[in-house]
Amino acid sequence: MYSFNKAGKITSLSLYFATDQFDAISSSGTTQENGKVYINHPFILTVRKGVNAYCTENLAAMNENYYTDATFGNSTMAWGKTIDLAERKKQLEKEFAKYDNIKMRQVGYPDCIYYAKDDSYTVYSWWIWSGTSKANGKKFECPLMLSDSFDKDGKIVSEFESYSSNHFE
Repeated sequence: MYSFNKAGKITSLSLYFATDQFDAISSSGTTQENGKVYINHPFILTVRKGVNAYCTENLAAMNENYYTDATFGNSTMAWGKTIDLAERKKQLEKEFAKYDNIKMRQVGYPDCIYYAKDDSYTVYSWWIWSGTSKANGKKFECPLMLSDSFDKDGKIVSEFESYSSNHFE
């Protein structure tokens, strides 16, 4: 924005723009904290209960942990694509029909991260997912990482699974 005097000369120039990029550059030169890491937290227990419900094929118990509009994604899906709870239920029913003896063995320990900047919580957990194909009796074992984000009421609002599909080919 320009200001002019009576002679038509510029007397001031004001620039208006988003400062987010400059703020990011300015703060990148310092070490900053963005929350806390919890080794024990109620949200970690919620994830473990969900995993246990999955292993016993108890969809009702699993669904108790999710917000009604929760989204689900995994590393084999197109980037940014998610499905809703109803579609996830259908996927799980297909898995239960395809595999026997489904197990999830925890590897290491989960972390519950509180992100102060977004005032949000995410639980990261690592597992060995295993089972047996009902079709041919072939066993599979696959490393899996879960990323579960929570709302203020302690319900999971999004879940992302990272794994390699080549364990099932």
